[in-house]
Amino acid sequence: MAKSTVEIELVAQVAEATKAVKRFADDTQKQLNVISISTAVSGIAAGFNLARDALRPLVEFLGDSINEAVEAERATLALANSMRVVGDFSEEALVQFKGFADELARTSSLSDDQVVANLALAKSFGLTNEEAKKVVSVAADLSALTGDSLPSSVEKLAKSYNGFVDKSLKQLVRGLGDLTEAQKANGDVVELVGARAAGSANQLRGGFGGAVNEVSKAFSEFKETIGTAITTNETFIAALQATAEAIIFVTNNLGTFASAVKFTFTAIINQIGRASC
Repeated sequence: MAKSTVEIELVAQVAEATKAVKRFADDTQKQLNVISISTAVSGIAAGFNLARDALRPLVEFLGDSINEAVEAERATLALANSMRVVGDFSEEALVQFKGFADELARTSSLSDDQVVANLALAKSFGLTNEEAKKVVSVAADLSALTGDSLPSSVEKLAKSYNGFVDKSLKQLVRGLGDLTEAQKANGDVVELVGARAAGSANQLRGGFGGAVNEVSKAFSEFKETIGTAITTNETFIAALQATAEAIIFVTNNLGTFASAVKFTFTAIINQIGRASC
């Protein structure tokens, strides 16, 4: 029985489509033959480099933000631990300390993280919470006045409660060496040094340098806020934990993986060798 016109046209269309596909395949193969592996690799590398350069500022910003948040977390944990060692830790007291740190940072060139870290240092000398606040507050003025570091000033003042008065403090304030042990334990050294250095920390906030420092502090706080949002995210934390577990697994099974890779490459090379014969 003769084929219908529709059937003949359909066969013709299929044949033409088959030819078109074959021509496309031949043309594609010719183009692939022209492109060397090194050219392809270079193109891929260039693409990755372009993406890396474009994303670098964002990656660096996020990295800095996370570091700011981690440093703040470490300072808070150190303070909480110092309070536990002394035996007067409470969540309420910790919150009060952080409020004190925010206020001192607002009226000095210090950051809140610096204040928290030095509160932990003061507490490590066995001081009460109120004594630690007083020591750090006076130490901020003292370090601004003398150019000494804040931790050094905190240490000198904290030791005075135990009867030791540093020579530099005696030179700064007359009469400190005449105080009784009871007066020293009562915090009179800190009071007298505080009166002598009062307002020095706030003075450092003035001028161009102070303005630049304030901008730097504000930007650090902004990054810390971003970093805290990341580091307190449960999904992000779980991803980091999973990554750590994966790295440990790979490390523990590195020998097995190496053997498997070696076996696979050997099989591929043998197969290529047989195909070329």
